[in-house]
Amino acid sequence: MSVAHRLLDKSDLEERGFVVGNWADSYRLAHAAGLIRMSRWFPVMLEELTSIVCGEQTKTWLAYEAREPAFLYGFLVAGVAARPYVYYVFVKHNYRRARGRLFDQGVARGLFAAAGIDPRQPFEYACKTPVLGRLAGQIPGGRWNPLPARFENHDEREDREAQGRGA
Repeated sequence: MSVAHRLLDKSDLEERGFVVGNWADSYRLAHAAGLIRMSRWFPVMLEELTSIVCGEQTKTWLAYEAREPAFLYGFLVAGVAARPYVYYVFVKHNYRRARGRLFDQGVARGLFAAAGIDPRQPFEYACKTPVLGRLAGQIPGGRWNPLPARFENHDEREDREAQGRGA
């Protein structure tokens, strides 16, 4: 087994479905997920997450099996702005904490490296989950800030954040 990384081809419906579907499913029980009723969760979130993943200012890195590129271990969705911004990281359950057991490097750690983000350095992230709470020590540079995820444009986000600080 060997993990490799590549960027998501946003036009590949199957891979995009893996990203959006797993994101929506794994985030739906998070306390920080917002005020969307469960009966409307998937219709609302699938549309919203697809919009984020397909956005011009977003890149998604996939972790896949090097010998079988169709087999995906997980993904990391990040903004391409000057400051690192992570929307979401997902690793299939059986491959979490696999460093040393199955791989030289953990799947999530490899995704951060592929995205050029050092989790020890300052970065912000959009989605907080119970799993993330248990792993907070692994990403000491991370700071939860969901507000930037609400804006499609980096400049608009900067302007709104400045307004919020009273600038």
